Amino acid sequence: MVIIDDRNNGWRHLILPLACADELVMYSVLTVAALHFSERAQGQHVADPIRLYSKTINELQKRRDLCEGDLEARYRIIVTIIVLLLSTLVDGCPDFTILFRMLQSALDVIGGEKSLAASKNAIASFSAKQIRKISVYMSPFISQDAGVCAIATQVQQRWDDQEYLFQLYPDHAYTLPLTSSLRELAFQIYLQQIRGVVDTNVKISDMVSRFRLMLESIPEDGEAEHVLIWPVFIVASASYTAEHNIYFTQFLERQFSRSGFRNIIKAVESLRRIWARNRYEDWTTLLSEQEVFVM
Repeated sequence: MVIIDDRNNGWRHLILPLACADELVMYSVLTVAALHFSERAQGQHVADPIRLYSKTINELQKRRDLCEGDLEARYRIIVTIIVLLLSTLVDGCPDFTILFRMLQSALDVIGGEKSLAASKNAIASFSAKQIRKISVYMSPFISQDAGVCAIATQVQQRWDDQEYLFQLYPDHAYTLPLTSSLRELAFQIYLQQIRGVVDTNVKISDMVSRFRLMLESIPEDGEAEHVLIWPVFIVASASYTAEHNIYFTQFLERQFSRSGFRNIIKAVESLRRIWARNRYEDWTTLLSEQEVFVM
C-alpha cells in the first residue's frame, strides 16, 4: 500500500496498533489478512475470511448511528471501511461500490473529507489521504462522469504528501518523481480520450509509447512498480498495438506474482475485454462495467 515500508508507513504504525485497541478495526484487519493468506497459503489452515467479513459488517451496523459516538469513534468507523475496501483488492470482489457509498455516508456525518483532513488527529489525517487516493482511482470504475470530475480536479493539484516524500527519501530522487509523472500521464490519457479531439487516437498512441518508455526505466525489482498498477491499467486500456498489450499484461502479471491480489488478475481479464471492443468505441465508458477496483 506504500512505496517504501518504513516507520512512516501508516498502515503498519497507525492502523495495526489501533486494531489492538478497537475490536471493530481488528475484525476488518483480520478479514483482509485472512483473504490474503487464503489465496497464498494453499493447504494451510486459515481463519474463514467470509465469517470475519460478516462479523465486521455486523459490528459496523451496531455503530451505524455515528451521531451518538464521539469523534474518535467516528474516525474508527471510517478506518474500518477503508480497510474493508482493501479486501476488494485482495479478492477482486465487486463490493467496492457498496463500501465506497458506505464510506461517503460516514464522511457526510463528520462534515466531509475536508473536515477529516483538517483534523489534527493522526488517524483522521491518514484516513483523509487514503480516501483522496482511493476516490480518484475508483472514480472511473463508478462512472465516466465520476472519473472526469475526480481526475480533472486531481490534475489541478498535487498529492498532499508528494513534496514531503521527495524530501523524506532523497535516495529515491529519481524513482519518486517518475512515479508521479507516470500517474499524471495516465490522468492526461484518460481525459484526452474523453475530450475526443481531432486525431485523438494518434496523440494517445504517442502518449502510450512515452508512458511505456518511462515505465521501462524503473528496474523490475524496484520498490515503485507495485504502486503503478492503476496508471498501467488506464494506459493499457488506451493501447492498441499487440506489442504494448503484451508488455502491459506482463507487467500486471508480475505484480500479481508478488502480491497475490486477485484484482490484478481481474484487471488483466478486463483489459482483454476492452481490447476486443470496436476500436472506435470509447474505452472509458467500459470501465464501470468491469466490476473490479484496480489500484
